[in-house]
Amino acid sequence: MELLNNYFGFFNYIGFTLSILLLYKLAVKYKFSIITSINLYFLFISLTLIFGTIGYALIYKSNFPFDFDVKNHSHLGSTILIFFVFSILFNQLWFKNIKLYLDLFILPGAFFQVIAKTGCYYGQCCSGIVEIPGLNINLPLQFAEAIFLFVNTLIIASVIFFNKLSIGSGKIFYLYILLFSIERFFAEFYRDESINGFFGIRISFIFLVIMILFSLLIIIKKDKKGNSLSNV
Repeated sequence: MELLNNYFGFFNYIGFTLSILLLYKLAVKYKFSIITSINLYFLFISLTLIFGTIGYALIYKSNFPFDFDVKNHSHLGSTILIFFVFSILFNQLWFKNIKLYLDLFILPGAFFQVIAKTGCYYGQCCSGIVEIPGLNINLPLQFAEAIFLFVNTLIIASVIFFNKLSIGSGKIFYLYILLFSIERFFAEFYRDESINGFFGIRISFIFLVIMILFSLLIIIKKDKKGNSLSNV
């Protein structure tokens, strides 16, 4: 079976489009530059998703029925890559700016991830079965992950809209990295795919443990010092 199909590409397109609209609303609400926000969001998506199947579908070949290929790259993927290059070449303060904008990107990015992960089911990637004890319910791993990612997204939305954490504090970004890493750590136990290991341990486990510890340390450090990303 083809790993990536039209349904998978469709979910990616819908998720990406809706995340851009959400980003626009947040940028207006918190008085961020619309152009810079979208510009750096493309860069953010490129960096965070290019290594995964979602990124492959967007950047390399979307398999969307109405899309067309540009030298084996999808139209949307080529656009993202153009913005990626533009961000590096023409945004002189992109390193500084992306620190300021990271918190702004998390909610749209997390929302996009929920929809794209649902598309993983149709793309037959990240396959596996999650058994829910006592309920006799077996969920495809992709749907189970989508549910937990949706919960993570609700948590992020709650801390933003109830002013528990402020945009630009840096804590929102690391909070989501922590939540996602924990979710992904447990999901790895159910994955059917063969993944390279290191001394019998999946590399993904090692990476996720590092991410969990790193995020916790950063959050604790920020709580003690009260620093924001703009001061880093």
